[in-house]
Amino acid sequence: MNSSTVISEESSPSWLRLVLWAQAGLAVLAVGTAIVVGSRIKPLFETEQRLRDQIETDTQLLKIAQLNLDRYTKQLANAREAVRFVTDGMNLYHERRYEDAVRSYDRALQLDPDNPYVLNLKGYSLLKARHVPEAAAALQKSVELDPTYAWGYFDLARAYCASLEYA
Repeated sequence: MNSSTVISEESSPSWLRLVLWAQAGLAVLAVGTAIVVGSRIKPLFETEQRLRDQIETDTQLLKIAQLNLDRYTKQLANAREAVRFVTDGMNLYHERRYEDAVRSYDRALQLDPDNPYVLNLKGYSLLKARHVPEAAAALQKSVELDPTYAWGYFDLARAYCASLEYA
């Protein structure tokens, strides 16, 4: 048999026919598998893309959350430090060291400048130190920041009375 001879099914041994049928079957199976897999791949790619998009969105949200956490952590640290300065100021006030108390309240106000309650404490300490105009200004700002703070008005009235007394 020369190399150009084509083997037909009839002339080929049975084992060769079996191999040829197996190869044909595998080819059909491969094509069928490719069709089935191909029809399932597109949704998988789409799902993969949606997941990647979601990861990108989540990553951006995580970055924003981290920035917020950092900001709030710093604010909390500042608040704790401000509380320490206020506590020191109150202790100094009770020791009748009014000007030292004012300095401590000023340090707290550097961290929390619009705190009406610290402004009130500062104003009353200024009043006790006989710095009446400065006391009145701090107390006035205190009631402007919190118009519902009754002690602010009470201490502001004391400052007005003191301004008449020391005038």
